[in-house]
Order: sequence, then structure tokens, then C-alpha cells
Amino acid sequence: IRAPLVLPTNQHDANELLRECIVYVVFPHEQDILHLINRMVQFVLNEGPMFEAMIMNKELNNPKFTFLFDNKSAEHCYYRWRLYSLLQGETFAKWRVEEFRMFKNGSMWKPPPIHSKADLNVIMGAVETKGEPQKQRGQLTNPQRDKLEDMLRGLTVERDTIGTCMHWCLQHADAAGEIVECISESLSILQTPPTVKAARLFLCNDLLYNSCAEVQNASFYRTKWLLTAGHLL
Repeated sequence: IRAPLVLPTNQHDANELLRECIVYVVFPHEQDILHLINRMVQFVLNEGPMFEAMIMNKELNNPKFTFLFDNKSAEHCYYRWRLYSLLQGETFAKWRVEEFRMFKNGSMWKPPPIHSKADLNVIMGAVETKGEPQKQRGQLTNPQRDKLEDMLRGLTVERDTIGTCMHWCLQHADAAGEIVECISESLSILQTPPTVKAARLFLCNDLLYNSCAEVQNASFYRTKWLLTAGHLL
């Protein structure tokens, strides 16, 4: 027979109960949610807490971003642990597995065990496959989305970087909607340095100019930008 749970009646007892709790961190089971959380962590690390606040405001009713709001969910615990872990200098492939306290006098956190490299590849959705990864029509694969975000972060006002990114976008014009959405989000980040934001605007200009090029689906960019322009003003 299990003893009944006795709730604390004062702040001291509540603090003691909190200190004795253990938060077990587990990997999200859904690959798309796992990848989304990892990508969110990378953006918050690069752009700062204002980016997290912006996404929380924008995606308030988006069920995919529930992990930002439901602090009792396993996905939220994974998100908070992963963010903390990387801030301590750990990586997506290697982290300490010992229990620790994230906050003074707070609960104990128990990281997930480190898997073999093969298991990690499966968990992180980074399994090497022959050829291009499968994707739905009109959408980027996860590696393609990561590449686009890396290019946007590395853009400068030099023509070479803008031209390389524009050429890549034209090659993936069938996913123009997602690409325009990604560029638009990058333009709305308040902490972005002015020179990087200017480079992204130059990229938009070049994509619009070349949307008339004889490249399959290039015209999609003109349509998508017209639908998105109002959100950028």
C-alpha cells in the first residue's frame, strides 16, 4: 500500500520537496519534433532570448511549438536541458550524464544516457542515406533547411555570398514557400546585426529579380513574396 502524498503546507517544505525531485530527460519520440526543438535551440543560442520570445508570440496557437509553453511536458524538459547543456560547452553528440542541479536549490536533472554513434544518428535524424533524403513535394528536407539557415546566418553584403545563396534558392524553387517563410523569419529577428539584415534584403531583391528567369518554378518566388510582403512592413 502506497502512503498518501502529503502536500507541503509552507514555503520551506515546498522548497524541500522541489529539491528532492528528479527531472528525467528523454529524447522526444517524434523525429520532426526532435528536429524542430534542436533547430530552435540553435537559433536561441545564435540570436538570443529575444528570438525565443518572438517565436512564442508568433506560434502561440501552433501545436508543434507546445514544448515552449507546457513546462511539464517531456519535450519542454528536453528543450531546457539541451539549451543548458550546449551553453555549458557540451555538444549534440556528447554530454555529461551525471545528475546535476540546473538552479540553486532546484530539482535534480538526470540527462539521458549517451548512445552509440549509430543510435545517436537515428535519434538525431542524421542517418546517412544514399542519394537525396526523401521529402514531401514543396518542402525542404531537414538537412536542406539546416543548410539554408546556415547560409542566412553567414550572409554578408559581399556579392559572392548573396549570389551563392540565391543560386541555391533557385535550385530549390519548388519549396519557395518554405524558403520565403524562413527568410522572412530571419528578417524579423530584432537582434540581427544591420549588415546581416541588409544582406538578407539584397537576397530578397535578387530572388524577385530572377523570379522571371527560365528556371523551373522560379516564378513561385514572386507569388510567395507578394503574399508575405505585408508581414515585413
